[in-house]
Amino acid sequence: MSTDTISRNATRLWKLMNDGTTWCYKKIRETTHLSDREINAALGWLAREDTLEIIVNPVSKEETYIVRNFWDMAGISHNT
Repeated sequence: MSTDTISRNATRLWKLMNDGTTWCYKKIRETTHLSDREINAALGWLAREDTLEIIVNPVSKEETYIVRNFWDMAGISHNT
């Protein structure tokens, strides 16, 4: 997988997740139809850019993801 492909998938995920809500892995997979490898690479890219927060549920140990600063359609940044 090329870095260009990873970058495109990361951008796709960022656009999808840029709604201020928390996303679980299953929801990302069902919505994007990307492979596990593609999702993991894109999530890693976003985490490295510090645009993604990974939240671990202390009971279930399930990870959820949220974009740190999302942009609404008016172009206003919101901190999460």
